[in-house]
Amino acid sequence: MNFTKFFTVTLFIIFLSLTSIAYTETLKFDSSTYEGETKKGKAHGVGIFTFSDGSTYVGKVKRNKIHDKGKYTDAQGNVYEGKWKYGKIYEKIDNKTRMVFKLNALTGSTTYFEKKGEDYNSSKWFEVEPIKINKKKIKLKTIDDLDFFPIFMSEAYGDEEKILEILNLMNQKIINENFITARDPKNLKTIYQYTAKSKREMAENKLSVNSSGDDGHNNSGSMGSSSSSSSSGGAC
Repeated sequence: MNFTKFFTVTLFIIFLSLTSIAYTETLKFDSSTYEGETKKGKAHGVGIFTFSDGSTYVGKVKRNKIHDKGKYTDAQGNVYEGKWKYGKIYEKIDNKTRMVFKLNALTGSTTYFEKKGEDYNSSKWFEVEPIKINKKKIKLKTIDDLDFFPIFMSEAYGDEEKILEILNLMNQKIINENFITARDPKNLKTIYQYTAKSKREMAENKLSVNSSGDDGHNNSGSMGSSSSSSSSGGAC
């Protein structure tokens, strides 16, 4: 047991004694070990999960699930602290996008992103994937973009192969310029695109709403691909 873990466990034991909890139990899971309060053979109350990669969760649990107030510290020292809901904590990115951090005693941690749907799906959350784009990316040219296109049919520029050769040279310069600007992090922006699964779910929901005759804007806010309930906690 390293010093950090020893110190954490020691503090936890002191906490238990101060709160008049006389008994703790150790439970083994596929990806973690739990030390703390139990109920009917399950982690329940206050305890510590130590995961196989050295990361730890200290806080409340409910029937083997991380639930309510707690603090997770990953192997790199990043902290996720706040109010968890059945193994999930949320970090707001903007009004329509959030990061979901999921922690499970059996499988460990996973991170994914969600975004509010569009139109009929505006009250539901759907999984998205982050993509880096170059804000200074220049669009490739077509023949229609060429300044000399109006005289394309003239005797001077009647050679289509020559026109295409000039066009290809212009686009190669653009490609080179895009490659250079994309290497500068300041030029990169993260956007969040719906996954194929999310697009399919939104289409199915819209079809269902149209079939039922509902206007689609009185939904309770449940998620399309996962739970919609959001907590105030987030990554520090």
